[in-house]
Amino acid sequence: MNKLVLLSVFTIVTCKGLFAQDLSYGVKAGINISNFLSDDNSDEYDSKAGINIGAFLEIPVSEKLSVQPELVYSGQGSQETLYIDVEEDGVISTYYRKYKYTFDYLNIPVLVKYYVIDGLSIQAGPQLGVLLSAKGEIEAHHFVNEEVEIDISSLAEPIDFSFDFGIGYEFGDHFLIDARYNVGLTNVVDSNDGTLKNSVFQFSVGYKF
Repeated sequence: MNKLVLLSVFTIVTCKGLFAQDLSYGVKAGINISNFLSDDNSDEYDSKAGINIGAFLEIPVSEKLSVQPELVYSGQGSQETLYIDVEEDGVISTYYRKYKYTFDYLNIPVLVKYYVIDGLSIQAGPQLGVLLSAKGEIEAHHFVNEEVEIDISSLAEPIDFSFDFGIGYEFGDHFLIDARYNVGLTNVVDSNDGTLKNSVFQFSVGYKF
């Protein structure tokens, strides 16, 4: 993990030195609306909110085209609620059990940006995600209320591949906004019982130096 972060930082610094006359860099932060998509839609999951924060480097290729590698912490995951009917003394009561899955990633997207008009760009490119942690929270309402948090990193795949696409707009020389959709290409869990893939809507604001 530390080697990967150092390699990413080295790459950004090296590119900055090579293209010092033209490139720009900055920071960004925002929110995620994430979910899991199953291969057969047999499991219904609910969206979960998270945050994203990171840095980017924009390398111009031409007047309208540029390449933008990024290093982004991204809080992703999903949640689901199961309802159980229990009969007690002839009375049927409904209880629930809520599961929340939190997967934290260090994402490294490499995007191609095309400026349609001044300030407005469309973006697309592959993304490598390195799993930092995976936790499961269980909230049960039955005869007693209880909340349990467990580490599920051993059940999750350490690497996630996905594809990003979206749009961005720059206000002047410094401020910008982005809206993207991240579609997972690989299974996020180590299982032979089907696949779950990441699905993330990402919104962020940034500052370009």
